[in-house]
Amino acid sequence: MTLAQLEYFLAVCETKSITQASVKCHISQPAMTAQIKTLESELGLDLFVRSNKNISMTPAAEILRQKALLIKATIDDFYTAAETLRQNRPLCNIGVSINCGILYQEQLRDFQNESENFQFRIHFGSSHNLYKRVLDKELDAALICNIGKLLKDNITINLPIHDTRIVFATYPGHSLAQRPFITAAEIAETKIIAFSESEVDTPDNPFLPLFSLDNILFYTNQISVVKSYIINGQASTFIMEDMVENIPGIVTVPISGLPKATEMLVWHKKNKNQALKPLIRFAEEKLKY
Repeated sequence: MTLAQLEYFLAVCETKSITQASVKCHISQPAMTAQIKTLESELGLDLFVRSNKNISMTPAAEILRQKALLIKATIDDFYTAAETLRQNRPLCNIGVSINCGILYQEQLRDFQNESENFQFRIHFGSSHNLYKRVLDKELDAALICNIGKLLKDNITINLPIHDTRIVFATYPGHSLAQRPFITAAEIAETKIIAFSESEVDTPDNPFLPLFSLDNILFYTNQISVVKSYIINGQASTFIMEDMVENIPGIVTVPISGLPKATEMLVWHKKNKNQALKPLIRFAEEKLKY
């Protein structure tokens, strides 16, 4: 017997009508009739006496109804307890940049699923804006990509996870594909897709020289779209190297003059959220390489 059949059985006992029970349980009348017949067959008992106008319970159904009510009460109590435990778990708000979200999506999903004592709510955004929200204590921590020197603000603590570099990603037939390196000025003269983590409106954005009004086809945060356009020879982009490494049909070329990019976990020094400890341990053990 399934939990659904238990609900259907109790609904028929309560309403003494297949029609009303089906409405109560939000299923069709034929489906309700079939489920009750299946239950009777499984139990080897007649549960209801049917007449043209109503349904009445058999003596067996009277006894089983009491048992079913106890089972339902236990199940309801089980879910209530689970909800209480969930609500009582400390909440940790984590910012995740678009790039880090793509790179670590499987690890982040597993971390959320395996966290029994804490709730972790993820907020996506650009690295610049997420870092600002950590400073303002709107977020407990953030996984971001920092371009250039590590943050030295005396307000936050950062855990470097991985160093990478920003590269020009293009297709083999592109005129710049075989170069040992290229300059920002050369990229500004070719058609590119601006990946959302570019943060065009950020004053300290090191990518600003890569943009011009004429060379941007469109903006997107969908990495699959970017890869498709590159592989099909329709456009190029600049992106973190580890996001497009070893992908057939995509060539990466270093960009001269750009600082290194560091993926990192950053949090406020004065943040006392207990959930930060397992988050930091997760970043050290599962993300850092």
